[in-house]
Amino acid sequence: MPVRNSCDGEIGAVFGIGFPPFTGGPFRYMDQQGISNIVDIMHRLAQKYGNNFVP
Repeated sequence: MPVRNSCDGEIGAVFGIGFPPFTGGPFRYMDQQGISNIVDIMHRLAQKYGNNFVP
């Protein structure tokens, strides 16, 4: 089932895969860190570890 909205994604990540709940979930975390910062990190990881990290 696709994620219909960010709230569904947050709940699924926190309860489904154990994302740290104090962050509010992955989407909120990315908003707090800045999407461009997250994308930059993912590009660096992709260069080092492969396509699994391509944003």
